[in-house]
Amino acid sequence: MTVGDDPRGRRATEDGGYWHFYHDPRGLALVRAEIHALTDGTGSEGGLLVKAEIRQMLQAAMNGKLRFGEKDDVSGIWREPDLCELRLTYRSFEEFEDGVTEPAGYKYRLYFAEPPQDQRLLLGLKFGRVPANEAGLNLQDEHIDCASDRYITGLSHRWGLR
Repeated sequence: MTVGDDPRGRRATEDGGYWHFYHDPRGLALVRAEIHALTDGTGSEGGLLVKAEIRQMLQAAMNGKLRFGEKDDVSGIWREPDLCELRLTYRSFEEFEDGVTEPAGYKYRLYFAEPPQDQRLLLGLKFGRVPANEAGLNLQDEHIDCASDRYITGLSHRWGLR
């Protein structure tokens, strides 16, 4: 699928724009807090790598330099037509008592929208981390639901934009 087939993700993958992270009606910057909380708990080396990758992807989106598609940087969410996800997977390797080394890691997702009200806005709605395995799928659905709720409820206060 290309961006031309699916208008979601167009700004992040072709047009660029500017990021604004959701603020709740009280003005709390929830998404920024989620990013810090989830990357600080990754371990010092892993946390630094994840933060650097996130910064790089956010900048690439601002420049319209990401790839759109199921296995690429940005993907649409089929059950939430207003949302996209910025995709990052952090892999580490764990050695078990029997000496076997297994890949482990997390999938990080920034759920965002490109609201038609502002033709340059990349609206960060929810940042989540789930295990990179089957167990993470239910939690990922909860994150998508949260992002959708924030998008809808934020319409009345323009997601905290000044």
